[in-house]
Amino acid sequence: MSTSNRTVHKARIAFQSSNTVDSKERVDYYDIWAHNYEEDHNLMSFRAPHLAVDFLSEHFCGRPEETQVLDVACGTGWVTKLMTELGFRSFVGVDGSKGMLELAAKTGLYQDLKLALLGTQPLPAQTGVFDVMIIVGVWWEPNTSTDTWKTHIWSVMEMERTIRRNSTSVGLFTCTGSPSVQTLTEL
Repeated sequence: MSTSNRTVHKARIAFQSSNTVDSKERVDYYDIWAHNYEEDHNLMSFRAPHLAVDFLSEHFCGRPEETQVLDVACGTGWVTKLMTELGFRSFVGVDGSKGMLELAAKTGLYQDLKLALLGTQPLPAQTGVFDVMIIVGVWWEPNTSTDTWKTHIWSVMEMERTIRRNSTSVGLFTCTGSPSVQTLTEL
């Protein structure tokens, strides 16, 4: 996290600037924003990472230390940091921003990190090896409601493909359309 003198006003501007429809512009922006990302989210009282991990803690019945986690849209590794407090130890992260992945790598918590633009192709992850797939705080601002449904269908299909079949498997998805709206779904 940055030690800058960020303000709520600067954080609000950063959020607004990230809402471009063009995926290349968005990735470029996230590369630059990476160093202030967590601080800006905290300034805006963004609670999705904590809510998702709390939900997982309440509903996961497996052994965290033996669990394979796919952290989609892993960003800086914020969710993974919280999950380690619950005993999770094995993580693969995927994100569309090189800048975010560089910060995630610095946490030392991931066994593998992969660059991929979400929603456009299958995730670069093996089929059926993960016990938990978590997506938190994904900012999808598509052009039409049809694009929204395509993106959600893509997410569910990828969750279905990557999650291992057994009694303790959990898929956890939280998608955010704006800093004030949070949706949490257990699959």
